[in-house]
Amino acid sequence: MTISFIEKLENAKKISFFDKRNLSNLFLDFLAKCKNLEFLEISNVHSFDEKKAVSSFHAIKNLKFLYLKDCEAITDGIVSAIPQGCLTIDLSIFDANKRDCLTNEGLIRLLNICSKLKEIHLYGRKHLSDAVFLQFTSSIQSIVFPGKNGGKLTQQSLFYLSEKCPYLQSLKMGSSPFKIDAFPTLKTLHVLDLSFCKISSKLFIPKMEKLTSFYLKAVGVISDDLVTSLVKSCPNLKNLFLSFNDISDQQVELLTKNLPFLSVLDLSRSQKITDRSLEIISQAEQLKKINILGSPLSISCINALIKKRPDLEILA
Repeated sequence: MTISFIEKLENAKKISFFDKRNLSNLFLDFLAKCKNLEFLEISNVHSFDEKKAVSSFHAIKNLKFLYLKDCEAITDGIVSAIPQGCLTIDLSIFDANKRDCLTNEGLIRLLNICSKLKEIHLYGRKHLSDAVFLQFTSSIQSIVFPGKNGGKLTQQSLFYLSEKCPYLQSLKMGSSPFKIDAFPTLKTLHVLDLSFCKISSKLFIPKMEKLTSFYLKAVGVISDDLVTSLVKSCPNLKNLFLSFNDISDQQVELLTKNLPFLSVLDLSRSQKITDRSLEIISQAEQLKKINILGSPLSISCINALIKKRPDLEILA
């Protein structure tokens, strides 16, 4: 990277940097001069000088959106220097082989500094404990959970969120490290993703009237009780994703008849539904899009559905 190129960054509001090598001190020095910078993405960087990085973050006080994805060198010292006005922070680790040098204490310090934080991504973080979620602030509206590598997290972390984040709108679990047999009431939630999570067959969905998108991909057997609680608790649901599950025709009927605003339904790779589900779907006028890829349905019945519902987008 040449000096002439880096000098052009000084007035930039958005910078994205992707490099599998080290982040040079030259880049960090000039980053500190980008006083107007609002968006910074540094992805897949193996290492950089911690003192230089801390100095740079202290200097870019207008930063609002910070993405430090798959960066092994993120330490407590670096996150403590993140500007307090940040609204979005992504600390995801997608490569399970990468080190996680960030401690719970560092994350707690970050949450205390960034009091206006609205969105935080913690996917792949390996050392998290429930105590971190006790420090979440009321400003947070969107959370991406650590996933299956989420350290010592327990179900209690979810209930801390219901207490600490009264305006939470989006929660993406992504294969949680614990089994979910109870779920807190999150009245402001619009998007909930429990895909690949271990879910109890007795799980009851609490009242979430603002929920419009629900992802339940590959959670195993979906019980009748779960479906019943879903239609009662989420009456305004518009998008429902149930791929890779053993869902039945009866459950499809229960969903389509009791969710009047349901427009997108994903039943792909559902091995227990039959052609009867297609007849049920044909009568669900609110549906606009249906995904039945990989499900054991006959070509003749799919063609019949296409003719009967030309307005329906069908992925088959």
